[in-house]
Amino acid sequence: MTSVGAFVDIGKSQTRLHALGSGQIRTHSAEGISPSEKGDHGRIIAETIGRLLAEAEAESATHLLIGSTSELSAPEVESLFHELRVRIPEAVIGLTDDGTLSHARALNAPGVVLAVGTGVIAVARTADGGVSRFDGWGPLAGDRGSAVEVGRWALRAAYRAVDEARHSPLRRAVEQMLGELTPYVARAVVADERWPATLAGFAVQVCDAADHGDAEAGAILDDAADELIRTARMSVAAAGAGDVVVTGRFGEAPALRTRLALRFADEDMRLSAPLPPDAVGIEEILSGPYASSITFAWDDRRTASRGGY
Repeated sequence: MTSVGAFVDIGKSQTRLHALGSGQIRTHSAEGISPSEKGDHGRIIAETIGRLLAEAEAESATHLLIGSTSELSAPEVESLFHELRVRIPEAVIGLTDDGTLSHARALNAPGVVLAVGTGVIAVARTADGGVSRFDGWGPLAGDRGSAVEVGRWALRAAYRAVDEARHSPLRRAVEQMLGELTPYVARAVVADERWPATLAGFAVQVCDAADHGDAEAGAILDDAADELIRTARMSVAAAGAGDVVVTGRFGEAPALRTRLALRFADEDMRLSAPLPPDAVGIEEILSGPYASSITFAWDDRRTASRGGY
């Protein structure tokens, strides 16, 4: 089956390819890319996309738009485009950050998209098409209120319970995933290059514990929601519009979503529903207001790369 195009969302925990064709959207997933992963991230991403295109039978795609959480260096961008041109030589290929891709697909209008997954990035679009981004700084410098930050808080709470010689829902949840909480285990978590995905995995347990009335877990989610509201507030000011769409797997978690809804009710911001996944086409994004935020691969139809990343 041949697809006319594909969106690719490169996350820290998961990569998702959404193939469009024959009036359908088919999603195929693979492992994401960690900020601490060794090697050429451009080549690694290209290899992952190649496997997903083959799995989706979409190797004849005419348009490919990639939204990446990984900030690529100039040589890595060149490596990514070179590898993809070998696989899909006739395609128009664009690269942007994951937040801009999410904004284009979920809102495609003035306002803010707050993408909350393993990491966090907010993108604001003004009435005249200007696009700006907030956070997206990664799991050490930013990602405020993200799944990885919630997971780190959960890990710290679990080790605090060890120090205090007490059991807690969060300690039990972390021990179920990691085993006995020893100094070696703490070191092994951060020694693993995929540690952001590991920590983000704890967020599910935090939500579950909060749903069952655990105050410690509830406080962690309250702090995460407060951080996200601060980012949303800055983004709305930049956009000059109060509509905010929250996307991302963690952003859709009911325990966090409930807290966000309560805070939005107290702000001059509107929590809006995202557009349907097939509402905005790839060509519309590539040629519209988001084009200045997209880096294009060289091909026969474009004589120079355009935009920035």
